[in-house]
Amino acid sequence: MATEPITLFSREPDPSGVARLLRTLGAVIEGPDDDWTRATVVTGNSGNTRTLIFTHDRKYYSQPNWPGQLRGMHGYFSRFPDVPGKERVLALIPTLRFALGTIHDPDFDESDERLEIISRVAKSLDAVVFMPSSLRDASGRILLGAGGESDPAAVWPDP
Repeated sequence: MATEPITLFSREPDPSGVARLLRTLGAVIEGPDDDWTRATVVTGNSGNTRTLIFTHDRKYYSQPNWPGQLRGMHGYFSRFPDVPGKERVLALIPTLRFALGTIHDPDFDESDERLEIISRVAKSLDAVVFMPSSLRDASGRILLGAGGESDPAAVWPDP
């Protein structure tokens, strides 16, 4: 089964900070720190390497595109079940101002070190992790799932 796509969303844009962090993890950054386009991290050994690519596109989270992206995200989560936490997710969405995409090859397994890299980047941004099935905290705990589930231990971004 294929792993869901993962996008990080945060309130504060910080492409330079992400580039600095990813460099400490061995990433190869394409472009200047404040406007890079791809950051590639390779994990594993020569017989079993795994790639994680972070994508950054300033146009995605800038005018005139960003308001439409946020409306789409709001509409998407509006269709989730009416459960505690849903209103908080819907209130969070308009405060988001930054996004990073990810590409991973091969798909993740349960103990994949690339998930920890995503978590480290998300924590550095105080970001939420969007997957089609859920919105998660920086550690991967569910804030709101498509079936109405949530993890009481999930940590919301700072207000």
